[in-house]
Amino acid sequence: MRVVFRWWAVVVFVAVLLQIAFAGYGAFYVVDKADDPPKTVTSDQVDHGFNPHSAFGYLVILLGILLVPLAFGARVDRTRKQWSVVIAVLLVIQFFLAVLGWTWAPLGFLHPLNALAIAAVTGMLARIEWRSGPATAITPPTAESGGSD
Repeated sequence: MRVVFRWWAVVVFVAVLLQIAFAGYGAFYVVDKADDPPKTVTSDQVDHGFNPHSAFGYLVILLGILLVPLAFGARVDRTRKQWSVVIAVLLVIQFFLAVLGWTWAPLGFLHPLNALAIAAVTGMLARIEWRSGPATAITPPTAESGGSD
């Protein structure tokens, strides 16, 4: 289970980076369409540009939320559990910031700032997991192996 948590943390980090890349694609797609005659961008074109970002965002949130039960199931240390909870909370907040950004544009600037926080925290957890070395199972000593050293 520990190995699953380790790889899941890395997968969440990579998914967050991909999600940020999809946002960049959406922005540049819309700018590119604005250059085409008649120099106007339709709502459909904006939707087309940002659909990968919107759709993949739900998967990223799910991946991040699943990190919490995996942390507890893998019996990782308290710090890793806390980072997992922080990631899940930031991802849920991210969803609401997106909704609020569509409702009132000035709040939209919080969405990319929170994305930076999510990238930082998921990156830190992935780094901690990657640097901790391969997960090994700890087996209790038996009477045959000497019992105490």
